[in-house]
Amino acid sequence: MKNFILLFCAVLFIGISSCSNNQNNNSQSDTTANSNSSTDNLFQDKDSAIYFNATGTEPFWGLEISDKRIVLNLIEDSLITQTPRVTTDMERNIKTYRVATKEAALIIAIAQKECTNGMSGKVSPYSVEIEYKRTGDEKQTTINGCGNYLN
Repeated sequence: MKNFILLFCAVLFIGISSCSNNQNNNSQSDTTANSNSSTDNLFQDKDSAIYFNATGTEPFWGLEISDKRIVLNLIEDSLITQTPRVTTDMERNIKTYRVATKEAALIIAIAQKECTNGMSGKVSPYSVEIEYKRTGDEKQTTINGCGNYLN
């Protein structure tokens, strides 16, 4: 029961912090950090406006996309990468971001398809599927959730 309460509080915190324009992610760890100055700028650039966010349950996760970076917050850690060029499948109305770093590979697919959060019942206009695989791991993980473009 304690684990469930801690998990619920973590998800609530992610949801509340994703609503704020002034993100304070100083306490989150990052598995993509290195001495590369462009990566260091990803951590310091809080001025890049987030234009899309998403959340998912089982497991709980949060996603923020801005012009300069993508932040995927997982229960165990976070992945922060530069925002790659998006590809669009006009027929299926899906936008896809593909990221490959030395730490992980990440594919984010955003479909304009109504999505209902399984826990809260909140309806969002976009469904999100994220596939990620950490370097050295043999298994690829797929997570699903709902998202919104922000004005």
